[in-house]
Amino acid sequence: MPHFRINFVCKQVYATVTGGFMVRDEFAQEKPEVVTKTMAAWLRGIEFVKDRDTNEEAIFRYMEEFYAEQGVTLSRDAMEEDMRLIKLYSLDEQIALMERKSDPPSSQFDFWTIDISEFMLKNGVLASYPAPVDYITDEFFLDIKDDPQLAAYGRGQDPGPSQPADSATGMLKGFFPLLLCFVWAMVYRW
Repeated sequence: MPHFRINFVCKQVYATVTGGFMVRDEFAQEKPEVVTKTMAAWLRGIEFVKDRDTNEEAIFRYMEEFYAEQGVTLSRDAMEEDMRLIKLYSLDEQIALMERKSDPPSSQFDFWTIDISEFMLKNGVLASYPAPVDYITDEFFLDIKDDPQLAAYGRGQDPGPSQPADSATGMLKGFFPLLLCFVWAMVYRW
């Protein structure tokens, strides 16, 4: 059997690499309540991960299972480094990061997106990229914020009295493993 040597060339990138919650325009227009409820569950997962004092063992157990399903084995130290390096943002933090101010209107998130897009453009990954205002929206975060039960659910709180099965909390109970995310959310629309 031949022996192979793998060499890695690494370069530090001084850009914030953002994650995303992507949805087609048609779906967002046809089923905005599904998008909003799913994002509230995602935000609840983010709150769960941010509460490491209470949930640390469950988080690392989930990470081990997730990576094992992908055929990857990571040490506890590597997973802790992953958790340390990836910043998670709550509903209110994300809304603040996405608020477009100034003239022309732009947000902190827009600047981060442009930075990483420029890096990919310079390295031949992209031929061009659209302006963030053309495909990034805070619309669904604002919808969650304006709904007291969804906002409470997304903030990891008890959303209040029992809800019918088709409500946000009834529909989303038990979705934590599916929606636990180690990146922060925003909505890309195309």
